[in-house]
Amino acid sequence: MTDRIMLSVKDWIESRDFDDVSIDIRKDLIVVSGTVAFKFYYEGYETILSDKFTLKILVYRNYPEKIPDIVELDNKIPDDFHKNGRSLCLGTPLEMLLYANTNCVEAFLDKYLTSYLMSFMFYREYGICPYGDRSHGAQGKLEHLKEYFNVSEEDLVLQLLNLAITNDLGRNEKCCCLSGLKFKKCHLKEVEYLKRSISKHNLEGTYKELSNFVKI
Repeated sequence: MTDRIMLSVKDWIESRDFDDVSIDIRKDLIVVSGTVAFKFYYEGYETILSDKFTLKILVYRNYPEKIPDIVELDNKIPDDFHKNGRSLCLGTPLEMLLYANTNCVEAFLDKYLTSYLMSFMFYREYGICPYGDRSHGAQGKLEHLKEYFNVSEEDLVLQLLNLAITNDLGRNEKCCCLSGLKFKKCHLKEVEYLKRSISKHNLEGTYKELSNFVKI
């Protein structure tokens, strides 16, 4: 597993335009530091956006159980643009964990880090995010789970998330989403995938956070 993670990190580095790069291999993580150039063209806009970012990328040995942390060292990205302390906020935790569960580190960085920097550069130029702007914190997590479960009501998100923790609905019982379908014909697939992909500890923490948020 460790060798595959290291190989995936090197593949990502080789696919990028680094001015300089260092790799610090530690017991529990791999630290990639360097300045990398990004260039993007957005269809419908004449401007080609380009910039260089000095990054520290922490890839943990237990990926995909723990997703990479990325710190931007030049402070080009303001604190109010999707940052969590010094780290870049690339997406909601469950969303990224679900993706990481079936994708290598190289694919993860291509999807989340590249998209983040593209969005920032576009926002800096035009004042909007090209892919829409997910909310911060608990609200953003709710938005992701509404999309994941394809429901619009917050209480249904909580009920379905709770099923991934408690297993208290039988396959042949009616789904809690009130579709009228049996659970096995409705949301069982999504609930089971959450159970397989995300630790019970993470699911319980997310459920508690969202329950408290919805009550507010």
